[in-house]
This record gives sequence, structure tokens and C-alpha cells, in this order.
Amino acid sequence: MSAKLQQQAASEAYVYSTESPAYYMATQILEGLHNYTGLPNRGVMTNTRLYVLRATPMPSVLVEMGYMTNPTDLNLLVNDPQSFARGIYSGILAYYGLYLKNSLKTKSLQQSMLERFFFIIPYFLY
Repeated sequence: MSAKLQQQAASEAYVYSTESPAYYMATQILEGLHNYTGLPNRGVMTNTRLYVLRATPMPSVLVEMGYMTNPTDLNLLVNDPQSFARGIYSGILAYYGLYLKNSLKTKSLQQSMLERFFFIIPYFLY
């Protein structure tokens, strides 16, 4: 990796095809990440060689949330991981046409949905 790339603060996403529904989801996730972390959006790229994208029966997105070689990204990843989680969550909601609202009633519903979302994710990782 070049020194210039190591110093860039950014998020990016990879999909198998631009024709896949995953492409639109990836754009929404990157917008959410940008809105919650402030990191630049480097865009959605295609990669047909990645097994995790190629061998799934459903649309899939690989998200690079930041670079540990970049001090800004590393600081956010270590000290504010919730900003990444909220950004991804916001992007997924936007993909499905659901948006975060600012009312108190909605905030409790959002918190409940967020807790459920982050309970489910670790379940699939093990």
C-alpha cells in the first residue's frame, strides 16, 4: 500500500456487480457512514474476485469503514465505534426507504431497533 493511500481518511465499499441491488445498498451505507463519521466517501467499487461477494446467493456488500494506518480513522474506530455502527444502520434503513426521525417517540423506537440490529450481527459472526 502506498504511503499516500495509507494517509487517506475514507470509507469505501465493494460489490460484485453494479447491476446488483447491492450497489445501491452500498451507496446508501457509504452516505450513512459519511454523515455519522465525517470520513470522505471513496465510492462503491466492483470486485468479481472476492469470494465473499462472488459466492453468496443474495446481494452482498463489503464495507471498508476506515484505515487503521490513518490516525483520524483509527481514532474514530477506537474511540467512537458507534458512529460507524449508526452510519451503517442509517444506510440500511435508507436502502429500505426508512429514515431516522428526530422525535422523542421515534428515538426510543430507533434505539430499540438499533439494539436488535446489533444483537443479530454478532450472532451471525460466530
